[in-house]
Amino acid sequence: MADKRITELPSSVTLDGTEIVPIVQGGVTSQATTQDIADLGGGSQDLQSVTDAGNTTTNDIQFDAGVGILLDNTSRLREGTIDAGYGGAKGIAQICAVGYELKWESGSLYVMDGNGTHIRHTLYNFSSVPSITEDINKGFLVGTRWSLDNGDSYVCTDNSVGAAVWVLQSNGVPTLAQVLASGLQTGGNPIISDDGNQSIYVDNTYISLDYAAGTRGIILSPTETQIYGDIIQLNGSTSVTRNGVEIATVNDIPTKTSDLINDGDNGVSHFISLEDLPSNLILYPTNVASGISTYYKLVSSITDVNYNTVAVNIPTGTIVASNQFIAGLVTSAGLIVGNPGQFNITTIGNIQKLSGSGNAEFYFEIYKRTSGGVETLITTSGVTLPVVNTGYAEFSASALWNDGTWLITDYIVMKFYGNHIHGGSNPTYQFQFGGITPVRTLVPLPLTVIPNITSELLVNKQNSLTVDGTGVKYPTVDTVNSNLALKLNIAAASTTGVALTFTTDSVYGSIATPETGNITYSSTSANIGVTNIIIHNNSVAPTFATNMKKLSGSGTYTISVVNYIYVTYINSTEVIYAISQRT
Repeated sequence: MADKRITELPSSVTLDGTEIVPIVQGGVTSQATTQDIADLGGGSQDLQSVTDAGNTTTNDIQFDAGVGILLDNTSRLREGTIDAGYGGAKGIAQICAVGYELKWESGSLYVMDGNGTHIRHTLYNFSSVPSITEDINKGFLVGTRWSLDNGDSYVCTDNSVGAAVWVLQSNGVPTLAQVLASGLQTGGNPIISDDGNQSIYVDNTYISLDYAAGTRGIILSPTETQIYGDIIQLNGSTSVTRNGVEIATVNDIPTKTSDLINDGDNGVSHFISLEDLPSNLILYPTNVASGISTYYKLVSSITDVNYNTVAVNIPTGTIVASNQFIAGLVTSAGLIVGNPGQFNITTIGNIQKLSGSGNAEFYFEIYKRTSGGVETLITTSGVTLPVVNTGYAEFSASALWNDGTWLITDYIVMKFYGNHIHGGSNPTYQFQFGGITPVRTLVPLPLTVIPNITSELLVNKQNSLTVDGTGVKYPTVDTVNSNLALKLNIAAASTTGVALTFTTDSVYGSIATPETGNITYSSTSANIGVTNIIIHNNSVAPTFATNMKKLSGSGTYTISVVNYIYVTYINSTEVIYAISQRT
């Protein structure tokens, strides 16, 4: 083959490393593959030589932990020093030449200290407020600020581990309390609203709530009181005018309750009386059986021991017809005493539909029940709206109460009924008794028919201390005192003589006039444990009646000195005594 220049040779295709290339090695022409030559690569090169060949790449440049780009002024761009703990894996940080760090991590910006280990300020925290775990372990210091996207800012006042405290700041706008703390005066300047048309002016003699056009406003001063327009004007005098016409004077202002007129005149007196003041008796049904067969308790307080503090579901059963009885409840006697007059009574509460494609409506009836069990219908409510909810929903029904006099022995009876509305299968429901949203009936009685403590004491009075198991009886003062005197055996005064009785503890004789005779006793009306003391002094020792037993530890009678003889009644044949002398 004729010699050719290299430039005259055809171009090669992509090399695969197997191609043979002549080389001169030690003065000898030899062969080598292109792969052999390629394997000689990887010699030491610096970044300068690499970038001299080209300073662009389609590959990511990956840095190891803690290293990054170092600028000529010793500032750096690398991952952050600490991890904020919100998933950003330390983020990306700019670190100036003296070590202060600005880090972007998990969508928030962190201004760090000179070491990059503590946070001075964190910004753009969306709507996430700092919690007790934003503490020293995460790099937060006392004084660190935490800012939200809406401008709210919090300052850490305690960075204790697991118990950090952050306080919401006022964003530079002082609170009213801060304004007042710095001074209570405006220097004579009025407070003006944003639109400039309304103002408030206050000093020690004048209050003005004024409308610029003069159509409405209030002025209060020592000499005038005005409400602009067609309202009231009192011009430093004793009269009140309306549109320039006097409508009242200070003499028309009531100064005692008898001056107050009752618009609902009762036909006897047009003045306000106790019966005009409304009370609010509230009745709560329970699932607790009452003392009256088939009735459950209807209580008047959520503190009653029978009130269902935890809500209970009360099934109605299947509603198959109209006027279907559901449940009956009864109060204790004496909730109303007297004539309550006429008023509206309303029952509200929660009810839930459980099954059936049909619907139902509900109503209630109120009865007066005497102590003899006779019930008289007082009122029947209107029906509720049809109840269709499968979750609990509020229902209500009202009735007009208009009845005569109630005795302290009368009961209030309440009965619930349901009506099946035509169409669909028979539905079932449940009421919710007790809990925080109970079924309840509002009874706005006048105060005059709400029994006071006196009437309760009267109906529950008893003349003994015998336990009857009701827990509501009250003994009279005389009963208590007589029983205390009996139990304590309190003597009214000293007595004389040597014929003892044992109704109460007594002292026979005195130091000045001691007893001298023989000792006897009577067991009539005697009470066990009663002890009598006899002050006795005689030249001859007294004798003691049969059945009087001297205690073994007793002393002996000493003649011609004061002896104290203690005698205790055990029973009619057992009376014990002991003798001692004073020292």
